[in-house]
Amino acid sequence: MMRKLFALAVILALFPAATLAQASFNLDLEVRAEWDNVSTQGGGVDHDASGFHGSMANIKIFGDLTPGLHYLYRQRLTEKTFDGRSLFDSIDMALITYETARWRFALGKNAIALGGYEIDSTPIDEYWYCDHSNALSGYLVSVGATYKFDRHQMLTLQLSQSPYSRLDGKPADMYAVNLMWTGRVLPKWETIWSANLLQQDLDGHCIDYLSLGNRLVIGPGHTLDVDFMWRGLVAMPARGLKAGFDFSGVVKYGFRMSDYLELQCKLTRDRNSGVGIDLLLPDGADSWTFGGGLCWYPKGTTLWRVFAMAGKAVDNGTASVAYASSPLRLMIGTTWKVNMCH
Repeated sequence: MMRKLFALAVILALFPAATLAQASFNLDLEVRAEWDNVSTQGGGVDHDASGFHGSMANIKIFGDLTPGLHYLYRQRLTEKTFDGRSLFDSIDMALITYETARWRFALGKNAIALGGYEIDSTPIDEYWYCDHSNALSGYLVSVGATYKFDRHQMLTLQLSQSPYSRLDGKPADMYAVNLMWTGRVLPKWETIWSANLLQQDLDGHCIDYLSLGNRLVIGPGHTLDVDFMWRGLVAMPARGLKAGFDFSGVVKYGFRMSDYLELQCKLTRDRNSGVGIDLLLPDGADSWTFGGGLCWYPKGTTLWRVFAMAGKAVDNGTASVAYASSPLRLMIGTTWKVNMCH
């Protein structure tokens, strides 16, 4: 009997070691620092927002636990992240993914399955967002399943927290159902399209999104992203409201002139018709942002870049979420990414 117990103890002790032997571990560090010159609505300089500062630092841990079972953890290590909020709010992603030849299942905190290349981008690589994306909580606890038709076509169904549950005064017990297609229409036309139903309160009020993200590869080194999102197309008539036209649009052009130099230009537009259904933007808001600049890659890779950008916001007098006090912003800085452990 003692021999059997000893043998069982040895097996149990060796099992975790055998499992860990199959696991992989990667640790990445990403940092962005810059000098900003931010203007005020009156044309002066916003001295609190201007000057040298570190805008973002991320830690990213990822790898495989066993073949087909992956993990991912990414956290923003910035002082602003921890100011008056839970530590978990600073974590973008903390999820487990199980993958087969056709299926992928994800559980944990993840990016919301919402169409558009702007919302799909990594924050450290974006210099400004449209107002709606800036106001949206894009990383939420969720469970999702993805079916892969082939390597270019995938359909995802996700149940997540509602982004509206992150607004002040809103209950946490609200949900969103997200259906997203990632694929191609033509070889040079890539897509991230979604239909979303997001709960806004406990009385059953929801808002629908139809978000169409399109990426066109229009020549060697040239890409054009065109995102368009309609909000409330179904919810407004369902609530007996006069149909408005609540939308966000993003156009981003990138030209990789060489391994060392890239041109970026971006234009965004946000509109809230003011019928009281789009809670992320002020009623009646109508704003534009536009700008661009250059990225220099000294080593010819995206692991280190130096950038110079300028952006301007114009609105109709309602406070813009992203640029409420900064209609003009100049940015000069650097971003670097390094693998600390592989």
